[in-house]
Amino acid sequence: MEIKNFTDLLWNAQKKYMEDFGNRKESRFFAFRDMFGYFKKGQTIALIACGGIVDDMFLTMERIGREGKIILIDEDPAFLYNRALAILGNKRLNDRKEYYVKGKGKMILEKLFSEARIEAYTQRLPPYPKQVKDNSVDHIMAINAAYELMSPGPNGEPADTYNLILETYKKLRKHGSFMVQGLMIDDIELFKIHVERVIEKEGIRFVEDKSLVSNNFSVARGYWGRWVKG
Repeated sequence: MEIKNFTDLLWNAQKKYMEDFGNRKESRFFAFRDMFGYFKKGQTIALIACGGIVDDMFLTMERIGREGKIILIDEDPAFLYNRALAILGNKRLNDRKEYYVKGKGKMILEKLFSEARIEAYTQRLPPYPKQVKDNSVDHIMAINAAYELMSPGPNGEPADTYNLILETYKKLRKHGSFMVQGLMIDDIELFKIHVERVIEKEGIRFVEDKSLVSNNFSVARGYWGRWVKG
């Protein structure tokens, strides 16, 4: 089935999401939204270990506009299909999950998202996709992923947290930031130790944003760490 006007459908879904978001009463949702306030119009944002939900993508779109670019990276082969499903529904996708996850439909979805300035890559980090160049990304965000970034992969492959952090630093532009969220504060504290180890061994200038410790960002659907490239 041919999918026409995907970019318009995507932005219409985003608009509806933001309208519904504005009707929410819980302060934690607005604190979560505030984390996206670091993003500016026209910037390039990478969402890593991002999963299949659309919240992060829609909130990023709200900040960077149509002229900005989003990079999605996740190791789950179904993550892009799940995002497309949330936008298009079963009817437009003809209820053909296998086709869009493993068949030619996967390339169709990647092309549709690319036309909307959203690049999607299915792989485990590190390394980053070769298309993502050094000094090319304004912010890199990993939502609810601190534990995942330190854990073995689905096939038992060990986590390479050290090189993940180092490669993330390289991809960022100067003054860009790496933002990581964890459900438990212990996850973030352990991830901070990993970052400090990379800073010490590599001599890179990656400055922790200490303000997150004492304000409402730290309880925005979990706990956050943020580092700025000097």
